[in-house]
Amino acid sequence: MNMDKQKFERILATHGGNPDAWPETERAMALNFAVTDPQAAIMLREARALHTLIGELPDIDPSPDLTDRIIHAAVAQNQTANADMRQQGRQSSILTDYRQRMRRLREGLWPFGPLWRPAAGLAAPALFGLLLGLYQPQLIATTAPTATTATVTAITLTSTAETS
Repeated sequence: MNMDKQKFERILATHGGNPDAWPETERAMALNFAVTDPQAAIMLREARALHTLIGELPDIDPSPDLTDRIIHAAVAQNQTANADMRQQGRQSSILTDYRQRMRRLREGLWPFGPLWRPAAGLAAPALFGLLLGLYQPQLIATTAPTATTATVTAITLTSTAETS
């Protein structure tokens, strides 16, 4: 694993100019990179100077007024967020309760599952019967022999002539 400029900058930005604060796994590579690369040496020198300046700053305690304002603002924001969450929770629980009541009512009236299944089961034979009823007379009319008056008369005359 090699050290590059971006990785070195990330280490300095994250952990500062004190090598003791750097991750142990990357410390040796970063120090070696700072020795071999002139830009890295300048970045390390600037980070150490910044670290020294920050360390020399006096510790300042915040004023009690500032502390109280921050705490009150945080509490107010927390209460507002909690009230919003409770309102959303109440609305969703009302909707959930309504859906559960409607489901129980549906199951009480029709306990056989979704209504479309038996409806489809009734509609399919009804459609089949309708189609069969519409085309049945044509099937009978086309397959049944038709007798005309001339045919009946000819049969009658032939049978009477044979008997005499």
